[in-house]
Amino acid sequence: MQAHGILTPTGAIRAWWSLLMVLVAAALITGAGWAYTLHVQGQFRCQARYNTALQERSVILTKVAAEDRQQSQAAEENITRLITDAIAAAGDKAKGQAAAQRYLRTSKEIADKRAELERKRTAQPFPQTPEKACT
Repeated sequence: MQAHGILTPTGAIRAWWSLLMVLVAAALITGAGWAYTLHVQGQFRCQARYNTALQERSVILTKVAAEDRQQSQAAEENITRLITDAIAAAGDKAKGQAAAQRYLRTSKEIADKRAELERKRTAQPFPQTPEKACT
């Protein structure tokens, strides 16, 4: 069986059909390469966004940790000051009460600051991994 217009009388494919098949194959290969390139570039961009988000999270958590260490130091200093003030009060009720009030006020400020730091820490979850975000 011979297809009219496609094959020559000897059964060979006509030149223009051969050329058309080569051009279609080249177009398909080029299109597939272009689509793959876009896919890979998208993966790189997604990974870069993940890396940036992870780095920003790390910077924020480092600052929060530094502030938390300062609050720990402030709490220790507050206790030391209370003890020092209580010793200096030497039985003076007014001075003792003033020292206790100062200690309680400072302790509340420290606790409030630590609660704020915990909210900042909690507000920094891990970003969604590229495996989940980029698929």
